Amino acid sequence: MRSMIGRSGTVFFALAFPCWALAADPAERGSPIPSATDAGFQYIDTGFENASPLWYDFAADGAIQVHLLYDHQRSSPNRAAGHFHFQIHARPGARLTIEFLNLENVWNGKIGSVAKETQVAVLSQNGRDWRPIPLDHPAENRVRLSVEMPGPRLYVARLEPYRIISRERTSTATGTSRPTPRWLRRTRPWKNGSRP
Repeated sequence: MRSMIGRSGTVFFALAFPCWALAADPAERGSPIPSATDAGFQYIDTGFENASPLWYDFAADGAIQVHLLYDHQRSSPNRAAGHFHFQIHARPGARLTIEFLNLENVWNGKIGSVAKETQVAVLSQNGRDWRPIPLDHPAENRVRLSVEMPGPRLYVARLEPYRIISRERTSTATGTSRPTPRWLRRTRPWKNGSRP
């Protein structure tokens, strides 16, 4: 029984000491993590069709740093990132700066940045009507977007997204009907449980 108490006391000390050490002196912990919440920023949403996988944090100047995730080629050092499509949630009228990171692609083992080619993004409040906006390049391999929120939500993309609903809208508007590709039939929800 004593050996169990001794072990649990050791485990408790091992777990509690790092927490105590971190909280010991606030001056040694450094400055707080910067945030754009003071500017009205809430979060970035990527939970919709054709959205980009990404994560974000904040730069020292309050800019939102969007870290794009690389697509990796199997059995190769090749990787690529550059597609972005996400939705910003923020207070209407908020002025936000977004910096895109992870733009160093690898092709045939050679690193090359796509920052120079990333000149324009497109914005939309409703996901249908898009307008272009120029991107800033404050330094080499850096791309920034400065935007004022026209409403509580704003879509941001590198190019105007093409989605399944876009295809259906085009077919309806032009009066043309093309057969649905076989691969799409398996992924699409069908009305009345029937399949074409």
